[in-house]
Amino acid sequence: RAGAGPGRPAHARANSRAGRPMGCGSSIKSIIQPGDSASNLEDVSALAVVPLSDLADGEKRGDPNASVSVDSTSLCGSARSCVWSASEAAMASPMRVFKDSIASVADVFAAGPHEVCVVGSVQPQSSAIAFAASPPGSVPLADGFEEKVYELSGAEDLATARRKLLAAGMAFSCRRGKKLQPNQDNILLCRSGALTVFGVADGHGDNGHWASQWAMRYASALLLGEVMQAGSVPKSELIFDKVFYFCHEALVLRSAEDAVDLDYSGCTLSLCCIDHVARKVYMAWAGDSSASCSWKTSSAELKVQRLTNDHKATDIQERQRINAAGGHIVSDGGAPRVSPTRGARIDDGPSLAVTRALGDTAMASCGVTSTPAHRLVDNLSAEEPGFVVCCSDGVWDFLSHDAVAEIVHRNGREQVDRAVDEIVEGCRERWLERDGANGDSDDISAVIAWL
Repeated sequence: RAGAGPGRPAHARANSRAGRPMGCGSSIKSIIQPGDSASNLEDVSALAVVPLSDLADGEKRGDPNASVSVDSTSLCGSARSCVWSASEAAMASPMRVFKDSIASVADVFAAGPHEVCVVGSVQPQSSAIAFAASPPGSVPLADGFEEKVYELSGAEDLATARRKLLAAGMAFSCRRGKKLQPNQDNILLCRSGALTVFGVADGHGDNGHWASQWAMRYASALLLGEVMQAGSVPKSELIFDKVFYFCHEALVLRSAEDAVDLDYSGCTLSLCCIDHVARKVYMAWAGDSSASCSWKTSSAELKVQRLTNDHKATDIQERQRINAAGGHIVSDGGAPRVSPTRGARIDDGPSLAVTRALGDTAMASCGVTSTPAHRLVDNLSAEEPGFVVCCSDGVWDFLSHDAVAEIVHRNGREQVDRAVDEIVEGCRERWLERDGANGDSDDISAVIAWL
């Protein structure tokens, strides 16, 4: 999990103190690490409001003083044509235009075609404010395990949305853990014809629930407007690089307007696109909300392929990247974490369990980046039934990818809703068995989509 210590994460406790450190330097903007797959984004801010799907590698790099005129449903809203000169674009960046275009869930669902779409709701800040103001351990842990409140399109109620998705071999659950904080996980699941897009976000820090919920709104709008509108799995990594870039920058802009502190709060984000006809699965992720693809072979063997590797300080390449950026890896007997201070103990100040995330602005100069990793699976046989599972670490802390795949396969396509319930409820029981009646538990989210 992103936090450590009783009652609340160590970095969240540091965030609530006056005079908190700003991390490795004082930058509050995201950074793109040299050599990362998104290192070609240095001039994204000069691209005005051209739809992301128009921005293939090497394109749109012409006269910087030329005006750009597009009729964009994804970045300008469904009824506006945007025209910006270079000087106007400098004053109103494409990130700000995009952020302003997604003011409500209606804006999300208007971004692109879909038959049914489910996105976790944005919840009020009151519970988080009360949490931040209370001394650690002063308020009893809430029982938790409530289902997320969802925003819906293409269905009049949640039961109808679940039935429609179940008929397509899909199910989801997002449950709050046993803790005082709101549910900091969030999910999206949208279906349109032969395409499905879905994702999981896992927040951390005092305002992690705010971060995950707005990040998921932005991601949903971009996926609907860019992937669903195009009607195919992206052919270039650049599309998802820019989806994550716009999500992160819009999140930072909105946090300033809403007076939400994202110095040490943020979220993971994992997004998946499935083309059910072409049998392709495209995955992009930042953090540790892991995913896998599984299928039954002609010899009745269940194959499980990891689609993600966790962006944590336990990964050698991630450790090297963090160290090269000026960050430090700390550990006092537990899992290693990213810290702005060399040799600091985890409880001495802010630290983070993941090495990539959206938000966490004070950790950017320590190497924490929103740049995603990518994976494409395009060799799936139509004769071999398969499915994709994406979960927050509330699941993966207790169940392996093989164990989750076995649960999904045993229940089958027609009972995928039972499989997701078995996964989340089983993990809830394991949390309580491990930590006891007085312990807390993490939020638990799972999304399953049969191919």
